Amino acid sequence: LRQKKGKFFALAQSELGDVYKITLDVPKDDRTVVRGITACLLDTLPVGNGMNISKLALLFVPSEFGDHGLYQFDAIDIEDDAVKYTSAETSDAMAKSGTAEDAYYSDPSNAHSIAPRFTPTALKNLHRVFSLE
Repeated sequence: LRQKKGKFFALAQSELGDVYKITLDVPKDDRTVVRGITACLLDTLPVGNGMNISKLALLFVPSEFGDHGLYQFDAIDIEDDAVKYTSAETSDAMAKSGTAEDAYYSDPSNAHSIAPRFTPTALKNLHRVFSLE
């Protein structure tokens, strides 16, 4: 979990290599309350065992298969341009469905219907600085 300009964020990687920036919306006067969550597609990288962000804005991804990678952030404030989904959009979709919360979240077809679609591209927000065998 990192903090930048008063916002807290973390990076998460799917089993397909898609890296998401997860941002927590917290009020400035009470940092113990989360008002919302936004997940944005950052980039697609080789699948890794973990991710480490340095204070120099470098991202190290030890690869599960192949070379480990060190990446430089070209952009991290991507919320306006990236493929994203918010917790508010999920709540709205659940309210429109008229389904109870437990039933809504336990039905996998709901996730399929609300998840944003995207096509992986070349790196946009990161660039590889170093590769380690």
